[in-house]
Amino acid sequence: MNNSNFNAETTGDLSGAKKTFDQSYGAPNIPLSPATSYAKNFFAKADNGNTSLDYLAFPSLAEVEDGKIAVAYKRGYSHASDYSDLEVTYADKATSEITSKTIIASSTTVRYQNPELITMPNGDTYCYTDIQNKDASVKRLGITIHKYNKETVMWDYVTDQLYDDKGIQYGYVFDGICDGNRLYMLAMTFPELANQDYGSSVHIIYTDDNGSTYKFLTSLTDLLGVSINESGFILHKDRFIIITRADNKQVYIYSIDKKGNLINSINLTDKHRNIWVAARPRLFTYNNRYYFTARNIPNIKQNNYQEYTLFEFNPDTLDVIKGTILDTRNGSGGDAYYGEHYINEKEGKKYIHFIIHATSFTSKPSIEDHVFVFDDVIEPNSDTE
Repeated sequence: MNNSNFNAETTGDLSGAKKTFDQSYGAPNIPLSPATSYAKNFFAKADNGNTSLDYLAFPSLAEVEDGKIAVAYKRGYSHASDYSDLEVTYADKATSEITSKTIIASSTTVRYQNPELITMPNGDTYCYTDIQNKDASVKRLGITIHKYNKETVMWDYVTDQLYDDKGIQYGYVFDGICDGNRLYMLAMTFPELANQDYGSSVHIIYTDDNGSTYKFLTSLTDLLGVSINESGFILHKDRFIIITRADNKQVYIYSIDKKGNLINSINLTDKHRNIWVAARPRLFTYNNRYYFTARNIPNIKQNNYQEYTLFEFNPDTLDVIKGTILDTRNGSGGDAYYGEHYINEKEGKKYIHFIIHATSFTSKPSIEDHVFVFDDVIEPNSDTE
């Protein structure tokens, strides 16, 4: 069902926004069209014999070995205020068949929230996981780091903290990009951590030694002048393109140079009233076209209806061109559509898999594999350089 043309009206305070959603009401909807999936499969089910830990969320994906896809996620019993396991399910990339499952870490006192798998320039894959207290006044504890061991096919514990060279401690990692022998990372610090007066702030940091040490590049929060949260980024020519969900519920896309200077910024919600409240967005490129995926809640008065959408945009102007709805869901905004993807070829045909967590009103989220014929959602060619 495509509800992207629902009318939207302001309900409540969207403090900090340059414009309220009501002021953006006259902005046109970005054109959206539904895509038909080839298959929908459970990657990991919420009811896999563990009824006390049946809430699966926040998947992150990496190819940890040639042809071996790993998806890490939280297995707890609620969105937050719980304790949880940090679990990984593996699939064969060629066949998309599930091959095994393991628990990296388990606790009855903390929750392993928001894991992020990042592969370094040398091929090592790390899991950076947001550790949070269960029922405590101090929520964030830092980031626990595990490294995939290709010999033992296990995840080795590294440390429970992530600091940069300025002494800033991070509590949530969003994304990573390899650029030669350097890896850039998006990470967020919080007031309860050693934040060097940055408070809640999203930064770009980088490592030149495959994750052993990190250096500070810039604060995206300071550059935008807006309180922001979950973000994704990509390299384009000599710059970064970044997409961000702001705490005012609006979505920003912007570019910066490699020295951390802001080049261009667009408030997408100001331009298109049906781009709003993106979950952890992801940017990628194929066939010289540029895309981002995001959870979208197109109607401010119907917060329990969501769309998982693939948007195409121009990387030079940052203008969004069109959108493709990959899935729709009735359910609370926190319970769906953190997602990542991988591509495989099977029997001479190319497919794209979107690995997401999603639920409805009556069930807890599972990790789902939504499969599409590649050419049905990714254009075969482009005029974009």
